[in-house]
Amino acid sequence: AKVRGWVDGISVSFVGPRVVPGQVLCGIYSQEVYAAEMEFLALASRASGESPSRGEFAEQERRARGELVAAGRRRLALWDVPKAEIERLEATREPRRTFPLLAPRAGTVVSKQVLDGTSVDPSTELYTISDLSRLWVLADVYEADVSSVHVGQAARIEVQGVAAPIEAKVAFVPPTIDEPTRTLKVRFDLPNERAQLRPGAFADVSMDLALGRGLAVPENAVIRTGARAIVFVVHEGGHVTPREVKLGPLVDGAYRVEAGLAAGELAATGAQLLNDSESRLRASSGPGAGHGGH
Repeated sequence: AKVRGWVDGISVSFVGPRVVPGQVLCGIYSQEVYAAEMEFLALASRASGESPSRGEFAEQERRARGELVAAGRRRLALWDVPKAEIERLEATREPRRTFPLLAPRAGTVVSKQVLDGTSVDPSTELYTISDLSRLWVLADVYEADVSSVHVGQAARIEVQGVAAPIEAKVAFVPPTIDEPTRTLKVRFDLPNERAQLRPGAFADVSMDLALGRGLAVPENAVIRTGARAIVFVVHEGGHVTPREVKLGPLVDGAYRVEAGLAAGELAATGAQLLNDSESRLRASSGPGAGHGGH
C-alpha cells in the first residue's frame, strides 16, 4: 500500500491462487485517505453549487473549483484508490471507511504477509505476485569453464520432479563471478505454461563445450595442495619428482594440461600415489632434497 493504515478485510487469504489485474486482494483503512475523501466530497459539492459571482468572475471561479476537484481526484489515485471507487464516491457522495487494494497484474500469489487488523505502511510488503508462465534456471559454471560458455549455446536440463529432460539455450551470461561460490550463474529461460516447473526446484544442466585438442592427464594423477596442482613425473630408472602444473577443465576423468607437462611424459597414478603424496612433497621441498627413490 502507498499509505499508512490498517488491513480491514482480506479477499485473497492464502498462497497459491491465480489473480487477474484489478482483483481485490484486501481492504485498507487509512485515516489519510478517509480524510482526503471527505475533503474531495466537500470540493465536489462546492463545485456543483451556484457561484455568488457574476460574469467573468463566475467563470473563473467555476474553473478554479473544477481544478480543485481534479486535484483531489488525482490525490486519491496516487494513493492507489481504484478509479471505480473514486467514481462511486462522486456518484453517491458517501465515503467508505476502507478502500480495496487491487492486484496490479496477473500472476500467482507466491507469498502473503498480510493479516487482518495489522498495521501497514508503504514499506510493508503485503503480497508477492509472480508470473510463472516463464521461469529462469540459474546454472553454476566454474571459473575454468567460463570462457567456453556463450549465449545461444545448447544445453540439456533435468529438473527434479519433472520426468523428461528439457532442451534449452543459454539466454544470458552475467559479467561478474559470484564471489562466495566462485561460479558464473548462467541463465536459461524456460516456458512453463502448463505449470509443470516450480520455482526453487533443483536442476542439473549439461552442456557440450568445444575445447579442441590438447594434452591431458588422469584425474587420479593430480594432487591439489591449496592453490597449486602437483603431478609426480616418472623418470627413467623409476624415480619420480613432483612438478607443479596448470590445469584446465576436468573432462571424462582427465584434466586438460595448460602448462607444466609435455606430451609423452609419464605421470604416477593410483592409490599408492595419493597415500604417500604428503611425505613425497615434504621430502622434495626440504634441505638437500633430491629425487625420490620409489
